[in-house]
Amino acid sequence: MALIFMASATLAMNTATQASQRNTGFMASGQALAQFVEDTAGWGHDAAPDGEGIVLSLRSENQQMLLTVCDNGPGVPPNERRRMLERFYRVTGTVGEGTGLGLAIADEIARVHNTQLQVLDGQGGVGLRMHLQLPV
Repeated sequence: MALIFMASATLAMNTATQASQRNTGFMASGQALAQFVEDTAGWGHDAAPDGEGIVLSLRSENQQMLLTVCDNGPGVPPNERRRMLERFYRVTGTVGEGTGLGLAIADEIARVHNTQLQVLDGQGGVGLRMHLQLPV
């Protein structure tokens, strides 16, 4: 898991740095994006069976940077997804030793970058997909 965090953090920081060097107007903080990836991937790691099945993707499309973290865990009912972004809230049945702050921090990072963290059904209805869309 540490390797995923390091690779994704490096990718996020490099993307932010390269975009700003090319004067694309991309104003995201590489450090904030690295924290975002760590928090959302940490959720996915805790939710997925045996901590496996996390997929991170970062791509550029239509003047947007799309950052997605998917897991293959049990998912979260749609009526609870907004609450899971609140500070100290832990979804019923959540495993792991978290405090309920990681996704609240990820959501705040999205807000600071004038966007929102979307929590959606996972691929094929399995797990969750957390999606962040930023203008480039």
